[in-house]
Amino acid sequence: LDTFKVTGNKYAQLQETAITAPVGSGGLFYLPYLQGERMPFNDPFARGAFIGLTRDTSQSHMFRAVIEGISYGFATIYEVLKATSESTDIRVVASGGGAENRLLTQTLADVLGVPVLKMADAANTGVRGNLVLAGKALGWFDSYALPEESMQIEETFLPDEEAHAYHQKAFVAFKRLYAALKDEFCMIANIEREKGE
Repeated sequence: LDTFKVTGNKYAQLQETAITAPVGSGGLFYLPYLQGERMPFNDPFARGAFIGLTRDTSQSHMFRAVIEGISYGFATIYEVLKATSESTDIRVVASGGGAENRLLTQTLADVLGVPVLKMADAANTGVRGNLVLAGKALGWFDSYALPEESMQIEETFLPDEEAHAYHQKAFVAFKRLYAALKDEFCMIANIEREKGE
């Protein structure tokens, strides 16, 4: 557990609470669709949800379920990329502020069953991306790909086989939960809209 210890902010404290819960969060699932969803399906009415709450559910279970739900959400996109990509060598590179959450990055590796590479200075990847966009528009770069020298890998997170075996089964349930609730999300949106009219 010390591997995940970080201090200094509230997100670090949430992570430290989450690591005390077991893989699978005691059977608790979280759908991460707080603003609808655009990929791999387009549904503006999709919503976030906790499913599987029991009297034994703790704060740590809920925090870990959020991290696992986010990872399952990425896994649905990864499935589409694998199915539609011409390349058989798809690297998963963690960047942005979320990459600083070690539990999230490790959970993503465990869910996908592949190594997840964390970029150096991951929190500033957006700045580098904007530079490439501007550079392409100005004719400085030939493509939108980040220059190789800016893709320095700081750490590699390898999947845990036991955790991956669990997540393979749980991922099937995760995808079915959204499908089961899709019509209800739409109904809730309609009820809210009618209330405002």
